Amino acid sequence: AVADKEEASTDGPDAYLETYNEEYDALEFLDEGAFEDDDGNLLFQYGDEVEFDVDFQRLQEIKEMEEARAADTTPRGAEVNFQNYKAAMAQYARHETDTGSPEAQIASITERVKYLTRHLIANKKDFASRRGLIKLVNRRRTLLNYLYKRDKATTLELVEKLGIRFKPRGRAFDKPTKYGAYRNTKSNVAKRIAAYETR
Repeated sequence: AVADKEEASTDGPDAYLETYNEEYDALEFLDEGAFEDDDGNLLFQYGDEVEFDVDFQRLQEIKEMEEARAADTTPRGAEVNFQNYKAAMAQYARHETDTGSPEAQIASITERVKYLTRHLIANKKDFASRRGLIKLVNRRRTLLNYLYKRDKATTLELVEKLGIRFKPRGRAFDKPTKYGAYRNTKSNVAKRIAAYETR
């Protein structure tokens, strides 16, 4: 952080580094003009002028953390999610270049749903991700209905392998058949059903 930022000239180094006022951004300039004065303060050389008292200890800690993060080869959550996504796509694809078949899309969406579910458990206030999760679940449901119409056995087998819930959509061709299982709360509905049954 800059100690005497208010006293710095607006047309000198402060204007040059006005977009680099964060501690992390100052790391880019330490190797080019930084030096210590007699009191041990780290100063920054800009042309013929000397400005800025930098918290070198804090910057060094940030630099060490960034180096440790760069040396860490453990895959991040997003990287693992992408690997699982590609693996699911390859496992259920119909051929090597297949990315659009219902089976491949359902499997890849399932991996994305799992990732977002874990994310939302840890981040309950992330409503934007929650909306994306709902959209993915609805899209997967649409694809499952589409595949079930064309190949029931493949759909049920896929659902069992992926471990997801799926209830085939019911087929009702008329209102009396569709609403016959519900309690009649309106007299006109009861009359129509009775009239239909007496035909």
